[in-house]
Amino acid sequence: MKSFQSIMLVATIGLLISTCSHTPPPAEASPARESILDHVSHIEDSLILELPQIPRLCDAMDMDKRYVDIGDCKLYVAIEGTGIPMVLINGGPGDTHHIFHPWLSEAAKDFQVIYYDQRGCGLSDYTPGEGYSFEQAIDDLEQ
Repeated sequence: MKSFQSIMLVATIGLLISTCSHTPPPAEASPARESILDHVSHIEDSLILELPQIPRLCDAMDMDKRYVDIGDCKLYVAIEGTGIPMVLINGGPGDTHHIFHPWLSEAAKDFQVIYYDQRGCGLSDYTPGEGYSFEQAIDDLEQ
């Protein structure tokens, strides 16, 4: 059994070596399909800098959408449902509340779901400066 495994290993290595040593066909040969190994590079003449504007999913959802002024900035919130308030805090720096739609809309049957964009994220105000801190994020949430 070990000899069969050794033969298969050698055959696999030989196959990998033969496929990785690709050389492009000569210029006089008929055009072949281009491969990444042909080392052909292409640079676009222009860059597309504008993305098409499409509506966000939550724009079509029936929710109370507004800005909450906490003094030195305005935070964007969307509120869905009634009941005990449940604030959803998005993860990662720079992320928005939009990742939660429509997955947590089911919770709005029993809770008041409050989606919000943290300072400097999504639709909330961004203020250039020294950056943001954990303490500032907590203070914003308490406001």
